[in-house]
Amino acid sequence: MSHFERFVLKYLGAFGERIKRKTLPPILTYHSIDTSGSVVSVSPGEFAWQMRYLKEFGFETMLLRDYLADLSAKRFTSGRVAVITFDDAFRNVHEHAVPTMQEFGFTGTVFVPTAHVGGNPDWRMESGLHMSPLMGWGELGDVLERGFDIQSHTHSHRSLAALNAHEIEQELEQSREAILTNLKHEVDLLAYPYGDHNDTVVDQLKKAAFKGAVSVEFGLNPPGTNPFRLKRVGSAHFTSHAAFRACLWGMYGPLLTMKRRSK
Repeated sequence: MSHFERFVLKYLGAFGERIKRKTLPPILTYHSIDTSGSVVSVSPGEFAWQMRYLKEFGFETMLLRDYLADLSAKRFTSGRVAVITFDDAFRNVHEHAVPTMQEFGFTGTVFVPTAHVGGNPDWRMESGLHMSPLMGWGELGDVLERGFDIQSHTHSHRSLAALNAHEIEQELEQSREAILTNLKHEVDLLAYPYGDHNDTVVDQLKKAAFKGAVSVEFGLNPPGTNPFRLKRVGSAHFTSHAAFRACLWGMYGPLLTMKRRSK
């Protein structure tokens, strides 16, 4: 990141904070809470700072299922609300993120690739994370009991966009059945592995009575957003405190637009 980009981020974050800008609730995306420095990792200390910042500025959290219900009913009003999500269900989320969030009265949604529960990820993963264990069913049950939500990240974590309709159907059914059997918990939301999806994937989700799905596309979701193409604000953009503030207050988009146009 250039010095100019750092300056712009610092200004945008500080400006949004100072005017306490009202923004559409962001869906914040995390993966692993660790010190590896990977693009999908946030350290425990940095995560605690981010949660403390949310609390200090009066933010509340809501589960994705409640957010989607409000969005679909067009009840949504701008305010200090954030939706916190975790893809892959790394064990360090149970160890670090959940107790930190509980300290501040926050909850979140964890997306689980059910074929890998209690094991290690065998899909393409950032260096150093391929041996990071995922939560077992006992830990996922504990997360659920603490007021968090558990939802699907498919069964095998394959890209759904690369599969045919029958294979997509199997991925959804196996994931839903595994969570229902082991946690007695109904599933109707999905996080697309790698963010990959297309019309066939969306059609299969609707056929399976899913209510919505989140992508990895950066952005906020105004009323009328397609519930199967929800945008999120990924932790890969939280490269500094200034960047996190800019993302939270809805001020990061202009910098992304500027960067894209300069390419």
